[in-house]
Amino acid sequence: MYRLLIVDDDYFFIKGLQSDINQEQFNISEIVSAINIRQAKKIIKNQKIDFILCDIEMPQGTGIELLEWMTNENHNIPLIFLTSHAQFSYAKQAIQLGSVDYLLKPASEEDLEKVIKKAIDQINQSDQLKNLNYYKKLWNLHHPLIIERFWLDIINKSIPNQMNIIEKVALKRNIPFSNKLIFLPILIRIQRWHMDTYNSSSDQKTIEYGVRKLAEEVFFDGDNKGNYIQLKDELSLIIVTMDARESYYRPILEEKGKKFINLCNMWFRCDLTCYFGEQIAFVDMYDQVENLKVLEINNVTYDNTLLFLKDAMKTNRDIQLPDMKTWVNMLKNSAFTQVSLEIETYLKEAKDVNVYFLRNFQQNLLQMIYLVLNYKGIQAYQLFGAKESIELSNKAVHSIKDMIIWIRHVINKAAYQTSRVKETNTIVETVLCYIDQNIDKPDLSRSEIAEQVFLNEDYLSRLFKKELGIPLSNYIMDQRIKLARELLLKTDISISNIAFSVGYSNFSHFSKVFKDKTSYNPSEFRKKMLC
Repeated sequence: MYRLLIVDDDYFFIKGLQSDINQEQFNISEIVSAINIRQAKKIIKNQKIDFILCDIEMPQGTGIELLEWMTNENHNIPLIFLTSHAQFSYAKQAIQLGSVDYLLKPASEEDLEKVIKKAIDQINQSDQLKNLNYYKKLWNLHHPLIIERFWLDIINKSIPNQMNIIEKVALKRNIPFSNKLIFLPILIRIQRWHMDTYNSSSDQKTIEYGVRKLAEEVFFDGDNKGNYIQLKDELSLIIVTMDARESYYRPILEEKGKKFINLCNMWFRCDLTCYFGEQIAFVDMYDQVENLKVLEINNVTYDNTLLFLKDAMKTNRDIQLPDMKTWVNMLKNSAFTQVSLEIETYLKEAKDVNVYFLRNFQQNLLQMIYLVLNYKGIQAYQLFGAKESIELSNKAVHSIKDMIIWIRHVINKAAYQTSRVKETNTIVETVLCYIDQNIDKPDLSRSEIAEQVFLNEDYLSRLFKKELGIPLSNYIMDQRIKLARELLLKTDISISNIAFSVGYSNFSHFSKVFKDKTSYNPSEFRKKMLC
């Protein structure tokens, strides 16, 4: 029978664990608790404790400090950290001090049962483990975090790509090394999350953790273990470890890969692709991962599929781009919907498309749209300068699906603005409203007003004069003087303040313009009209 100690400053969390743990299943006779390390030390000194579940961050001392004290006092009790803190520094300390495992809250019932079983197995094998040196035990119990750091150094070339140097570094870090080991790298790219997959950074971390655990469950089975390494957001690497006598047959890989993708689609609502490398030795890992990254970058056609490096064709950077002259003419005639459909059909039917093709295609398409918008007097750089437009543009070269989403966005915005230009009254009304609202701005300019309606300023000036029969700049001046006249007659505001309120920062200039328009300076006008 075993006695378990739970150390956590959260009373309700302790109670929850006590009710969740199946004491009969694990032959646990009693579960005792402590809310700080002072209480925990007292219990450990005076009672028989077989293993411990412990938080890290607590008000009166950390779980790390408790484990250090136990080590110094020769209390060789298996300890499992169950904490909200995911920092590598904590995990590293826990590993160095010999903890059984390190779980993040909230841990699933299945994960909790696994670590309890692991602790009990360690208790039962304690006599054998005493014969192992410290670093061998470290490897057996905690190798994933240590090896993950080791692999990252190889992949990032912090460790030179030479077998003798790799072996020296491994031995220096107390990592068991054998040149008989072979590895299978699998690159995983999350291509997109579907709407509302997660709403906060906390949700995102939970889902990423879920993807990681699912990958480990699917690809690591039996004697084939390995590491899951997060390279960057939405890009991770699985390294399956084998010995030279083993082989991972392609049908098995395909079965596992399809299972992983289907479960990710269903549980995490994301699109992804798995890229399979070949079975290699330590020294080949850097080159293999780089080749997988190139394969991933050039995959703009497929998602929710499996791609094998062995099958990959050489990237063709000279794929023929389409002639867009017909599309230009169609856009000039406002056939926006038809053009969008034709472009989508073309992309869906295109063969051997890669990222270089999509980049060039996007540049040509932008040039075409800018040409048409300029022809219609619309400022394209302002129309597509919004945050959403920029984000969609950056994602467009990732895949044909993303390119189609961007094309729809661009063409829809162009169509909307073109329709607004045709509605001249709407444009002029918007301009008049903007002038009224900003008449007090000394620097109110033609270019600023043109930006509000996404038009070229010369085109706007022609349009404005055609509709109102007066140049835009003259209209602004007339409105300023009109407002000044009303303020002079209806208020006691000083003339200098009136000048400022109608957009004149220079009083002398205001007086001159006012006299040119009314034949009186402002003071004379007020006196004459109020007599």
